[in-house]
Amino acid sequence: MHNNLLYRKIFITAALTFFCLDYLDGLGIETVLAAFTMGKVVGIIGTYRQILLF
Repeated sequence: MHNNLLYRKIFITAALTFFCLDYLDGLGIETVLAAFTMGKVVGIIGTYRQILLF
């Protein structure tokens, strides 16, 4: 189940890039991994910020 969600996110990222920019040049695995890890880090920081400030 977890792999299915990962593939769905990669497909959505590729589809949005293709439809917005009309090409997929430069969309590599590093770009996708950076987007996923950055989203996780932002979520973790937001959680700790809420715990520490409130």
